[in-house]
Amino acid sequence: MYNWLRDALDGPATVITANRRLARVLQQEFAVQQQDAGLAAWESPRIQALPDWLDTALRDAAGQENLPTRINHYHSTLLWDRCLRKELDSNGAGIGNLVRLSRETWQRLADWNLTIKDVARSAQSTDQRIFATAAGRYLGILERSNWVDDAGMTSLVTDLIGQGRLVVQGRYTFAGFARDNPSLVRIRECLAGAGCEVRDVADKHPAAAPQLLAFESSDAEMRAAGAWARERIEKEPGQRVAIVANGLEHDAERIAGLAREGLIPGYRMTAA
Repeated sequence: MYNWLRDALDGPATVITANRRLARVLQQEFAVQQQDAGLAAWESPRIQALPDWLDTALRDAAGQENLPTRINHYHSTLLWDRCLRKELDSNGAGIGNLVRLSRETWQRLADWNLTIKDVARSAQSTDQRIFATAAGRYLGILERSNWVDDAGMTSLVTDLIGQGRLVVQGRYTFAGFARDNPSLVRIRECLAGAGCEVRDVADKHPAAAPQLLAFESSDAEMRAAGAWARERIEKEPGQRVAIVANGLEHDAERIAGLAREGLIPGYRMTAA
């Protein structure tokens, strides 16, 4: 499945993945390939998820004293909480969910190169106008404080590459990206413009035609997904099967348990 990996990492080369899970899988797979080739030791491969590669790039950039201060997920969450509370008339009930949705929306806006002015002009409902105002307040704080959050990292790093303040070289292979957005396209263009070779891993196993199925509840859906995985593994033992599920960041243990109920019937009746 990953026959391309050793060639992609030959010489000064980096593999950038769509998520950290894939980065871990590729790191493990590379180690297996090196062992199979009879090697006892090797240089650690440069395999990073996109957010981690952006973090590393920012740390390696020249002129650190002039760069914005990086704020993490927790700092951003607190900042969004403050900005939203200033726009809400209520006592803030359910503010946590609003903060999460606002952060996700802010990231999507950055991915598609949309500005807060675009949002404000297109806002039609009260909720949309509240978000636009809170987002404007949030952006103002970032700019006045010279801070950069997760959503601003891609733009900052690509600017640094274009200015020659960040040294990039060799080959960059992008893996696991289901579709491009303008932000991702710009990264590739900047790397190519700096003289790097840019590749994408082609999907050699395109998905079959999708099917839409209805279930009584999301719990029933996850049990059915587990049963589907069991059928696939029974037909082709040893294959890897993935189940994509929403909400893992909030309730991963319960969702995984539901999938196991379909995958391993009666597993809850076994001893812990």
